[in-house]
Amino acid sequence: MDGDRENAYYVTVSAGIFVMCRDEKISTEDALSMADERLYEAKKHKTQMLIK
Repeated sequence: MDGDRENAYYVTVSAGIFVMCRDEKISTEDALSMADERLYEAKKHKTQMLIK
């Protein structure tokens, strides 16, 4: 498949990250929501990066 650009697909992956202390009282749902918020905020400011 090397050099066969007609059949090439480019795939991007995004992940949100939220860091919290072990003793912090926050639900899993809230932690995931905060990670999502940070992901979408980062996407607003990202530069286009592709690994080929």
